[in-house]
Amino acid sequence: MLIPILLIFFGLFLLLKSGDLFVDSATWIAEASGIPKFIIGVTLVSFATTIPELLVSTVAVSSGHVSLGIGNAVGSTICNSGLVLALSIIALAGRVDDWRSFILKSLMLFGAFTMLFLFTYNDLFLTKLDALLIFSIFLFFIYYNYNHMKSKSASFRNREDYVPHDKNQMLNKVLLLIICAFGLVIGSRLLVDNATIVAIDFHIPPQIIGLTIVALGTSLPELTTTLTSIKKKEYSMSLGNIMGANILNLTMIMPLCTFISKNGLAIDLQQLPMISHSIAQTVWIDLPVSFLLTFLIVVPTFFQKRFKKWQGVVMLLIYVTYVTFLIMNM
Repeated sequence: MLIPILLIFFGLFLLLKSGDLFVDSATWIAEASGIPKFIIGVTLVSFATTIPELLVSTVAVSSGHVSLGIGNAVGSTICNSGLVLALSIIALAGRVDDWRSFILKSLMLFGAFTMLFLFTYNDLFLTKLDALLIFSIFLFFIYYNYNHMKSKSASFRNREDYVPHDKNQMLNKVLLLIICAFGLVIGSRLLVDNATIVAIDFHIPPQIIGLTIVALGTSLPELTTTLTSIKKKEYSMSLGNIMGANILNLTMIMPLCTFISKNGLAIDLQQLPMISHSIAQTVWIDLPVSFLLTFLIVVPTFFQKRFKKWQGVVMLLIYVTYVTFLIMNM
Protein backbone atom coordinates (compact mmCIF):
# COMPACT_ATOMS: atom_id res chain seq x y z
CA MET A 1 0.00 0.00 0.00
CA LEU A 2 2.88 2.39 0.76
CA ILE A 3 4.38 2.24 -2.74
CA PRO A 4 1.09 3.06 -4.57
CA ILE A 5 0.48 5.99 -2.19
CA LEU A 6 4.00 7.34 -2.81
CA LEU A 7 3.49 6.94 -6.57
CA ILE A 8 0.19 8.84 -6.30
CA PHE A 9 1.98 11.78 -4.72
CA PHE A 10 4.80 11.57 -7.26
CA GLY A 11 2.28 11.46 -10.13
CA LEU A 12 0.49 14.48 -8.66
CA PHE A 13 3.78 16.37 -8.32
CA LEU A 14 4.71 15.50 -11.91
CA LEU A 15 1.31 16.67 -13.12
CA LEU A 16 1.45 19.99 -11.30
CA LYS A 17 5.08 20.76 -12.20
CA SER A 18 4.63 19.74 -15.84
CA GLY A 19 1.42 21.75 -16.08
CA ASP A 20 3.09 24.83 -14.66
CA LEU A 21 6.05 24.69 -17.07
CA PHE A 22 3.75 23.66 -19.94
CA VAL A 23 1.56 26.78 -19.62
CA ASP A 24 4.60 29.04 -19.15
CA SER A 25 6.21 27.66 -22.31
CA ALA A 26 3.02 27.93 -24.37
CA THR A 27 2.48 31.51 -23.15
CA TRP A 28 6.07 32.48 -24.04
CA ILE A 29 5.70 30.96 -27.54
CA ALA A 30 2.47 32.91 -28.09
CA GLU A 31 3.99 36.21 -26.99
CA ALA A 32 7.26 35.69 -28.86
CA SER A 33 5.56 34.71 -32.12
CA GLY A 34 2.61 37.11 -32.00
CA ILE A 35 0.17 34.21 -32.42
CA PRO A 36 -2.98 34.67 -30.25
CA LYS A 37 -2.98 32.55 -27.10
CA PHE A 38 -6.32 31.03 -28.11
CA ILE A 39 -4.68 29.67 -31.28
CA ILE A 40 -1.70 28.33 -29.35
CA GLY A 41 -4.15 26.68 -26.97
CA VAL A 42 -6.25 25.19 -29.75
CA THR A 43 -3.21 23.78 -31.57
CA LEU A 44 0.01 23.07 -29.64
CA VAL A 45 -1.61 22.74 -26.21
CA SER A 46 -4.64 20.72 -27.31
CA PHE A 47 -2.53 18.31 -29.40
CA ALA A 48 -0.28 17.69 -26.41
CA THR A 49 -3.07 17.18 -23.87
CA THR A 50 -5.01 14.87 -26.22
CA ILE A 51 -2.18 12.30 -26.28
CA PRO A 52 -3.81 10.11 -23.54
CA GLU A 53 -7.14 9.90 -25.40
CA LEU A 54 -5.31 9.07 -28.63
CA LEU A 55 -3.26 6.31 -27.00
CA VAL A 56 -6.18 4.79 -25.08
CA SER A 57 -8.52 4.75 -28.09
CA THR A 58 -6.10 3.49 -30.75
CA VAL A 59 -4.57 0.81 -28.49
CA ALA A 60 -8.04 -0.36 -27.44
CA VAL A 61 -9.29 -0.64 -31.03
CA SER A 62 -6.13 -2.34 -32.29
CA SER A 63 -6.50 -4.84 -29.42
CA GLY A 64 -10.05 -5.68 -30.48
CA HIS A 65 -11.93 -3.49 -27.98
CA VAL A 66 -13.64 -1.49 -30.71
CA SER A 67 -16.40 -0.09 -28.50
CA LEU A 68 -13.88 1.84 -26.40
CA GLY A 69 -12.85 3.95 -29.42
CA ILE A 70 -15.96 6.08 -29.60
CA GLY A 71 -16.62 5.80 -25.87
CA ASN A 72 -13.34 7.40 -24.91
CA ALA A 73 -13.71 10.16 -27.52
CA VAL A 74 -17.28 11.14 -26.64
CA GLY A 75 -16.71 10.71 -22.91
CA SER A 76 -13.68 12.97 -23.02
CA THR A 77 -15.61 15.78 -24.71
CA ILE A 78 -18.23 15.61 -21.94
CA CYS A 79 -15.60 15.73 -19.19
CA ASN A 80 -13.58 18.43 -20.96
CA SER A 81 -16.59 20.71 -21.41
CA GLY A 82 -18.78 19.91 -18.40
CA LEU A 83 -16.02 19.82 -15.83
CA VAL A 84 -12.75 21.32 -17.05
CA LEU A 85 -13.99 24.24 -19.17
CA ALA A 86 -16.90 24.90 -16.78
CA LEU A 87 -14.41 25.45 -13.93
CA SER A 88 -12.38 27.76 -16.18
CA ILE A 89 -15.43 29.86 -17.11
CA ILE A 90 -16.55 30.11 -13.48
CA ALA A 91 -13.08 31.25 -12.39
CA LEU A 92 -12.14 33.47 -15.34
CA ALA A 93 -15.18 34.58 -17.29
CA GLY A 94 -14.14 37.03 -19.99
CA ARG A 95 -13.55 37.81 -23.64
CA VAL A 96 -11.83 35.70 -26.29
CA ASP A 97 -8.65 37.15 -27.80
CA ASP A 98 -9.37 35.73 -31.29
CA TRP A 99 -13.13 35.97 -31.81
CA ARG A 100 -13.19 34.94 -35.49
CA SER A 101 -11.16 31.81 -34.83
CA PHE A 102 -13.38 30.90 -31.86
CA ILE A 103 -16.52 31.07 -34.04
CA LEU A 104 -14.91 28.94 -36.76
CA LYS A 105 -13.78 26.30 -34.23
CA SER A 106 -17.31 26.29 -32.83
CA LEU A 107 -18.75 25.59 -36.28
CA MET A 108 -16.26 22.74 -36.69
CA LEU A 109 -17.42 21.21 -33.40
CA PHE A 110 -21.10 21.52 -34.32
CA GLY A 111 -20.35 20.06 -37.73
CA ALA A 112 -18.56 17.06 -36.20
CA PHE A 113 -21.40 16.40 -33.75
CA THR A 114 -24.04 16.70 -36.47
CA MET A 115 -22.21 14.37 -38.84
CA LEU A 116 -21.57 11.82 -36.11
CA PHE A 117 -25.22 11.80 -35.05
CA LEU A 118 -26.58 11.58 -38.61
CA PHE A 119 -24.15 8.81 -39.53
CA THR A 120 -24.96 6.65 -36.48
CA TYR A 121 -28.51 7.26 -35.24
CA ASN A 122 -30.06 4.84 -37.77
CA ASP A 123 -27.70 1.85 -37.99
CA LEU A 124 -25.47 2.59 -34.95
CA PHE A 125 -22.39 2.12 -37.10
CA LEU A 126 -19.61 4.38 -38.37
CA THR A 127 -18.26 3.26 -41.75
CA LYS A 128 -14.85 4.14 -43.13
CA LEU A 129 -16.51 6.56 -45.57
CA ASP A 130 -18.33 8.24 -42.67
CA ALA A 131 -15.02 8.49 -40.82
CA LEU A 132 -13.31 9.98 -43.88
CA LEU A 133 -15.96 12.73 -44.09
CA ILE A 134 -15.53 13.54 -40.39
CA PHE A 135 -11.74 13.42 -40.81
CA SER A 136 -12.06 16.10 -43.52
CA ILE A 137 -13.02 18.54 -40.74
CA PHE A 138 -9.73 17.69 -39.01
CA LEU A 139 -7.80 18.34 -42.23
CA PHE A 140 -9.50 21.73 -42.58
CA PHE A 141 -8.72 22.38 -38.90
CA ILE A 142 -5.01 21.81 -39.61
CA TYR A 143 -5.05 23.83 -42.84
CA TYR A 144 -6.82 26.83 -41.31
CA ASN A 145 -4.68 26.92 -38.17
CA TYR A 146 -1.45 26.67 -40.15
CA ASN A 147 -2.41 29.61 -42.40
CA HIS A 148 -3.80 31.61 -39.49
CA MET A 149 -0.65 31.13 -37.40
CA LYS A 150 1.55 31.97 -40.40
CA SER A 151 -0.44 35.15 -41.09
CA LYS A 152 -0.45 36.32 -37.46
CA SER A 153 3.26 35.64 -37.09
CA ALA A 154 4.08 37.52 -40.32
CA SER A 155 2.06 40.60 -39.32
CA PHE A 156 3.68 40.52 -35.88
CA ARG A 157 7.19 40.53 -37.43
CA ASN A 158 6.28 43.52 -39.59
CA ARG A 159 5.40 45.70 -36.61
CA GLU A 160 7.73 48.64 -35.92
CA ASP A 161 8.23 47.61 -32.31
CA TYR A 162 9.08 44.01 -33.25
CA VAL A 163 12.17 42.64 -31.54
CA PRO A 164 13.46 39.35 -33.02
CA HIS A 165 13.54 36.53 -30.52
CA ASP A 166 16.42 34.15 -30.04
CA LYS A 167 15.80 31.10 -32.27
CA ASN A 168 17.61 28.83 -29.81
CA GLN A 169 15.36 30.08 -27.03
CA MET A 170 12.27 29.33 -29.17
CA LEU A 171 13.59 25.85 -29.86
CA ASN A 172 14.23 25.30 -26.15
CA LYS A 173 10.68 26.39 -25.30
CA VAL A 174 9.20 24.04 -27.89
CA LEU A 175 11.30 21.15 -26.56
CA LEU A 176 10.26 22.01 -23.01
CA LEU A 177 6.63 22.02 -24.15
CA ILE A 178 7.03 18.52 -25.60
CA ILE A 179 8.80 17.23 -22.48
CA CYS A 180 6.11 18.69 -20.23
CA ALA A 181 3.42 17.10 -22.41
CA PHE A 182 4.95 13.69 -21.73
CA GLY A 183 5.23 14.65 -18.06
CA LEU A 184 1.48 15.31 -18.01
CA VAL A 185 0.78 11.92 -19.60
CA ILE A 186 3.11 9.98 -17.28
CA GLY A 187 1.88 11.86 -14.21
CA SER A 188 -1.76 11.17 -15.04
CA ARG A 189 -1.07 7.46 -15.57
CA LEU A 190 0.81 7.15 -12.26
CA LEU A 191 -2.01 8.93 -10.45
CA VAL A 192 -4.85 6.95 -12.06
CA ASP A 193 -3.23 3.49 -11.93
CA ASN A 194 -2.12 3.73 -8.32
CA ALA A 195 -5.30 5.45 -7.14
CA THR A 196 -7.19 2.51 -8.66
CA ILE A 197 -5.00 0.05 -6.71
CA VAL A 198 -5.64 1.93 -3.45
CA ALA A 199 -9.38 2.14 -4.16
CA ILE A 200 -9.57 -1.62 -4.77
CA ASP A 201 -7.73 -2.27 -1.49
CA PHE A 202 -10.38 -0.17 0.27
CA HIS A 203 -13.08 -2.32 -1.40
CA ILE A 204 -14.55 0.54 -3.42
CA PRO A 205 -16.89 -0.94 -6.11
CA PRO A 206 -15.30 -1.26 -9.57
CA GLN A 207 -18.15 0.76 -11.13
CA ILE A 208 -17.40 3.73 -8.90
CA ILE A 209 -13.67 3.43 -9.64
CA GLY A 210 -14.35 3.43 -13.37
CA LEU A 211 -16.75 6.33 -13.19
CA THR A 212 -14.47 8.55 -11.11
CA ILE A 213 -10.75 7.71 -11.24
CA VAL A 214 -10.61 6.04 -14.66
CA ALA A 215 -13.10 8.44 -16.25
CA LEU A 216 -11.07 11.45 -15.23
CA GLY A 217 -7.78 9.81 -16.16
CA THR A 218 -7.57 10.76 -19.84
CA SER A 219 -8.79 14.30 -19.08
CA LEU A 220 -6.22 14.95 -16.35
CA PRO A 221 -3.77 16.73 -18.71
CA GLU A 222 -6.55 19.11 -19.83
CA LEU A 223 -7.68 19.60 -16.22
CA THR A 224 -4.13 20.25 -14.98
CA THR A 225 -3.41 22.68 -17.82
CA THR A 226 -6.70 24.48 -17.23
CA LEU A 227 -6.18 24.82 -13.47
CA THR A 228 -2.67 26.13 -14.12
CA SER A 229 -4.05 28.58 -16.71
CA ILE A 230 -6.63 29.77 -14.18
CA LYS A 231 -3.88 30.31 -11.64
CA LYS A 232 -1.87 32.32 -14.17
CA LYS A 233 -5.03 34.08 -15.52
CA GLU A 234 -4.38 32.75 -19.03
CA TYR A 235 -8.06 32.32 -19.92
CA SER A 236 -7.71 32.19 -23.71
CA MET A 237 -5.11 29.43 -23.42
CA SER A 238 -7.52 27.32 -21.36
CA LEU A 239 -10.44 27.91 -23.72
CA GLY A 240 -8.35 27.10 -26.78
CA ASN A 241 -7.07 23.92 -25.13
CA ILE A 242 -10.56 22.53 -24.49
CA MET A 243 -12.02 23.61 -27.84
CA GLY A 244 -9.07 22.08 -29.67
CA ALA A 245 -9.11 18.88 -27.60
CA ASN A 246 -12.83 18.33 -28.31
CA ILE A 247 -12.33 18.87 -32.04
CA LEU A 248 -9.42 16.41 -32.04
CA ASN A 249 -11.41 13.81 -30.07
CA LEU A 250 -14.23 13.85 -32.61
CA THR A 251 -12.47 14.55 -35.91
CA MET A 252 -9.09 12.85 -35.44
CA ILE A 253 -9.34 10.10 -32.80
CA MET A 254 -12.70 8.65 -33.83
CA PRO A 255 -11.84 8.45 -37.56
CA LEU A 256 -8.44 6.90 -36.73
CA CYS A 257 -10.18 4.27 -34.61
CA THR A 258 -12.53 3.56 -37.52
CA PHE A 259 -9.65 3.25 -39.98
CA ILE A 260 -7.80 0.87 -37.62
CA SER A 261 -10.89 -1.30 -37.13
CA LYS A 262 -11.35 -3.90 -39.87
CA ASN A 263 -15.04 -3.34 -40.57
CA GLY A 264 -15.75 0.13 -39.19
CA LEU A 265 -16.73 1.31 -35.73
CA ALA A 266 -19.78 -0.23 -34.08
CA ILE A 267 -21.49 2.24 -31.75
CA ASP A 268 -21.69 -0.10 -28.79
CA LEU A 269 -20.42 2.32 -26.18
CA GLN A 270 -18.53 1.16 -23.18
CA GLN A 271 -17.62 4.70 -22.30
CA LEU A 272 -15.67 3.90 -19.19
CA PRO A 273 -13.76 0.71 -18.43
CA MET A 274 -15.83 -1.57 -16.19
CA ILE A 275 -19.08 0.27 -17.03
CA SER A 276 -21.30 -1.02 -19.82
CA HIS A 277 -23.65 1.32 -21.65
CA SER A 278 -26.47 0.34 -23.96
CA ILE A 279 -26.16 1.15 -27.65
CA ALA A 280 -29.16 3.48 -27.47
CA GLN A 281 -27.59 5.48 -24.65
CA THR A 282 -24.62 6.37 -26.83
CA VAL A 283 -26.68 8.04 -29.52
CA TRP A 284 -29.59 9.33 -27.46
CA ILE A 285 -27.87 10.41 -24.22
CA ASP A 286 -24.08 10.78 -24.45
CA LEU A 287 -23.96 12.59 -27.79
CA PRO A 288 -26.85 14.97 -26.94
CA VAL A 289 -25.24 15.81 -23.57
CA SER A 290 -21.95 16.60 -25.30
CA PHE A 291 -23.79 18.65 -27.94
CA LEU A 292 -25.73 20.56 -25.25
CA LEU A 293 -22.52 21.47 -23.43
CA THR A 294 -21.00 22.71 -26.69
CA PHE A 295 -24.18 24.71 -27.36
CA LEU A 296 -23.82 26.42 -23.97
CA ILE A 297 -20.19 27.22 -24.72
CA VAL A 298 -20.88 28.75 -28.13
CA VAL A 299 -24.36 30.24 -28.57
CA PRO A 300 -24.66 32.51 -25.49
CA THR A 301 -21.07 33.64 -26.06
CA PHE A 302 -21.88 34.54 -29.66
CA PHE A 303 -24.59 36.99 -28.51
CA GLN A 304 -22.83 38.21 -25.35
CA LYS A 305 -19.39 38.56 -27.02
CA ARG A 306 -17.90 37.16 -23.81
CA PHE A 307 -18.22 34.29 -21.35
CA LYS A 308 -20.38 34.71 -18.26
CA LYS A 309 -20.08 32.78 -15.02
CA TRP A 310 -23.64 31.45 -15.30
CA GLN A 311 -22.57 29.43 -18.37
CA GLY A 312 -19.93 27.60 -16.35
CA VAL A 313 -22.35 26.97 -13.47
CA VAL A 314 -25.02 25.51 -15.80
CA MET A 315 -22.45 23.35 -17.60
CA LEU A 316 -21.12 22.01 -14.30
CA LEU A 317 -24.67 21.20 -13.14
CA ILE A 318 -25.31 19.30 -16.38
CA TYR A 319 -22.11 17.33 -15.90
CA VAL A 320 -22.99 16.46 -12.28
CA THR A 321 -26.50 15.42 -13.40
CA TYR A 322 -25.03 13.26 -16.17
CA VAL A 323 -22.60 11.50 -13.82
CA THR A 324 -25.39 11.00 -11.25
CA PHE A 325 -27.54 9.44 -13.98
CA LEU A 326 -24.74 7.00 -14.85
CA ILE A 327 -24.32 6.01 -11.22
CA MET A 328 -28.05 5.41 -10.75
CA ASN A 329 -28.23 3.30 -13.90
CA MET A 330 -25.27 1.02 -13.27
